[in-house]
Amino acid sequence: MDDQELQVWLDQLARQQALQTQALQALLEARWEGGADTVVGHLKALDPSLEPQPRVPLYL
Repeated sequence: MDDQELQVWLDQLARQQALQTQALQALLEARWEGGADTVVGHLKALDPSLEPQPRVPLYL
């Protein structure tokens, strides 16, 4: 693996980590679905084949 391939790999990992962090923040703020800046939006950005079906927690 040369330097360029390694940089591409590291850039992809950084983007994935950012999406995971944003999904966790959306989860903590109870933004479940309905747009790109929601738990479902971030999960689908990580893996478009996912079909999440969120249910609002009972405590809300």
